[in-house]
Amino acid sequence: MMSSNLLISKIKEWANTQDNFLLCFLLLLSIDMVILKPVVILLGIIYLNKQLAIKNRLGMPWFYVLIAALECVRFACLNNDYSKAHTVSFLIGISFWLMAALAFLIIRTIVYQSNNKKINNTLIAFFYINVAFSIFNLISVMIKSHSWNPFLSEDLNYGNSTGDYIKGVFMAPCFINMFVNTFFAFYFIQQKKYKNMLVACAVACFTSCNFANIIFIPFLIFAFLKNNDKQLRKYIIYALLVFVGFYALLSNGNLGYIYQSAFNSNQSINWQSINHNSKEDSALMHVNLGFKYGKLQSFQETIDYATAKPKQLLIGAGIGNFSSQLALRTSDVSGLQKSRLFKYLPTYIAPDFRDNHYKIFKLLYSLPGGFHSVKHQPNSTANQLLGEYGLIGVLLFFVFYVFYFLRHYQKMQASLYMLLMLGAYMLFDYLFEYLSVVVFFELFFILECKLQSTQPAEIKTV
Repeated sequence: MMSSNLLISKIKEWANTQDNFLLCFLLLLSIDMVILKPVVILLGIIYLNKQLAIKNRLGMPWFYVLIAALECVRFACLNNDYSKAHTVSFLIGISFWLMAALAFLIIRTIVYQSNNKKINNTLIAFFYINVAFSIFNLISVMIKSHSWNPFLSEDLNYGNSTGDYIKGVFMAPCFINMFVNTFFAFYFIQQKKYKNMLVACAVACFTSCNFANIIFIPFLIFAFLKNNDKQLRKYIIYALLVFVGFYALLSNGNLGYIYQSAFNSNQSINWQSINHNSKEDSALMHVNLGFKYGKLQSFQETIDYATAKPKQLLIGAGIGNFSSQLALRTSDVSGLQKSRLFKYLPTYIAPDFRDNHYKIFKLLYSLPGGFHSVKHQPNSTANQLLGEYGLIGVLLFFVFYVFYFLRHYQKMQASLYMLLMLGAYMLFDYLFEYLSVVVFFELFFILECKLQSTQPAEIKTV
């Protein structure tokens, strides 16, 4: 009985050292379940109530609101399709941009109202909960593959693809887990919690997101060269050794994959041959990918589409109409893991999507899972912004999102690294629609600005 009371006492003591609402908010919002995200945002609004209407000098990135406003004007004035399917797609797309804006306001409010130690403890709690989930993912793969090292398994479901299963609490593609852990790595560098940084690097490494690791490792090396802290340098060397050991000993197949992807044309898809033998609809017969990789082809398609007509260049195809998770999830592409919500919604395939990236997606998902690599998928925030929102959308992104952070550059240390990495990571997927990676970047930025402020925040009412 005494031990039970002691355990309860310890749990209460632990809970009092952090912001429990923020922890629950981050855990639930991070889960890649479409239906869960608006519920979590609504709970945040209810919990904070009128406090959400308080702002400080930090303001907010108005990009989210402006991009939603742009699409509302387009839908009302320039739209020719008011079908149920298109209207539902439009409303879902708008809701995601508005949820992103609300998530920023909720986190900003919590961070500025809570003390720094509680926020730091909350982030560490989230981090280790995610580490525990990631370890559980790896152990599950070991059991299913009947191997202590599934990275070397000859089973095509595992082997080089083992990292795909290490999703952590995000339950999304493994690179989401990887991206967030790289942000934590630089947060822990700033906090001088170098052992935690090493753990973050290890989780990022074991997701085996090869192309993302190629982006992350140079940032680690730069941090090594820039800092004179001997302890930091020692732990960065340890982190780099983790990557070397992983690729050289535990998963040399992934090392070979990187080499073959870069130098061996046999690793590309013989698109013309597949099209010739394809039993898909006749539209797919016109897919003629001139590049080794589908992603490069998708970039070319986006540029060709944008430059074909002035209207397309200026305002793009519209939300969910060219290249986005929304466009893909509302389509009829088979083999795609969809949220249950989209299975009950009407299928919507915009003509501009059907004539471009839809063909690549449909072709890819008709092939074995080994071809579903980021190098072949059109997923990219760059494709989304230029293809769906045109130059106006791209301009809004740089002026009201990127510049919003850069104008605070004097307060940015770790978050500046994160911003640069985020820019590169956006080539991998439609990151805004996950409401996870970008949310954590914004959280680290808000916290860093608060920590770097030498004077109390100026409080104003909206």
